[in-house]
Amino acid sequence: MSSRLALIVTLVCIISLNIIFFWFSPPKNCPLPLPRPEQKKSPENKSPLTDAVHGTVEDKPILLLWVWPENFRFDFSDCKKFYNTDNCQLTDNRSLYSNADAVLIFHKAISWDLTNLPPSPRPPFQRWIWFHVESPTNTKKIPGLENLFNLTLSYRHDADIPVRLKLNTRKKDKLVCWIVSNNAAFTGVGTRNQFYQELSKYIQVHMFGKAYGPPRRNYENFVPGDAFIHVNDFPDAKSLAEYLLQLDKDEEAYRRFFNWRKYLYPTPHLIQQTQEFILPICTACDHIARRREYKQAHDIYEWYFS
Repeated sequence: MSSRLALIVTLVCIISLNIIFFWFSPPKNCPLPLPRPEQKKSPENKSPLTDAVHGTVEDKPILLLWVWPENFRFDFSDCKKFYNTDNCQLTDNRSLYSNADAVLIFHKAISWDLTNLPPSPRPPFQRWIWFHVESPTNTKKIPGLENLFNLTLSYRHDADIPVRLKLNTRKKDKLVCWIVSNNAAFTGVGTRNQFYQELSKYIQVHMFGKAYGPPRRNYENFVPGDAFIHVNDFPDAKSLAEYLLQLDKDEEAYRRFFNWRKYLYPTPHLIQQTQEFILPICTACDHIARRREYKQAHDIYEWYFS
C-alpha cells in the first residue's frame, strides 16, 4: 500500500513538472527580439575642431578669415562683445580650410598673380566671400577674379552682405567736415578732389578720417532722407556752400536734421583705426550662419563697376 502511494505521488510530481515546463516555456515560432537602436554619439564623443581663439567649436558654421585686412587684428570674441554675434565660428587657422563653410578674402590683399588665394579645388559646399570696402575708382581690377566668388561683402546696399559704418553725433563745433581717406590721383578721385577745391573757396572745410561716397539712394537705405545733406542735391559747390552758410544761421532748420532722434537710436561705434574691419567681419559671420544656402559664383567686376 505504501509503495503504491509513493508511486502515485511520484507520477503526480512528474505530470505537474511537465505541465509547468510546457506552460512557461517560449513557443518555438516566437519572433526574435528586435535589435537595439544604434546609439548616436554624443557631442562629447566628437572630434572637436579647434580654433586659435575659441578652442572647442560647437555646431556652428566656420568662417575662415584668409588674410587679416591691412593686418588689423582683433579678438574674435569682439563680435559677441560689440554686436552680440556668436552664431558662427570665426578663425584664421588655415588648417581648417577643408572644413570651412565660407572663406573671407580681402580684395586689397590678393596678389596680382593670384598665388595667395586659397587652394583649388575648393570643397563643394564652401562659399568664397569677396571682401571689399573701397569705391570702384579705388579698386584694382585684378584679372582672374571674375567668377571665383559666391558672395560679396561691401558698403553697397546691393551687396550680398551689405555693411555700413555707424556714426554718432556730438555737439556742433564745425560747420563742414570732409571725411576721406584716399587722395591718390591714379585711383580716379579727381572729380571728388576738384569738388573739394571748389567748395573750399566759399566755406571752411575740415578734413577727417575714412569714409565712402555712395549716392543719396544708398544712404536712404539706412537713414531717413531728411537726416543728411547730399552733394548731389545741389548744382554746384557754390550753391552747396551758400546753403550751408544759411543753415548755420537758422537754428530751427538745422535742428530739423535731427528729428530722427525722436524715433531712432544711434548705437555706439568703434573709432580706432585698427577696429575698422570688426563690423564687416562680424557681419559676414552672422550672414553665413543665417543664410546657409549655396549661391553660384558670379562676375564681381560686372556688378561692382556697373
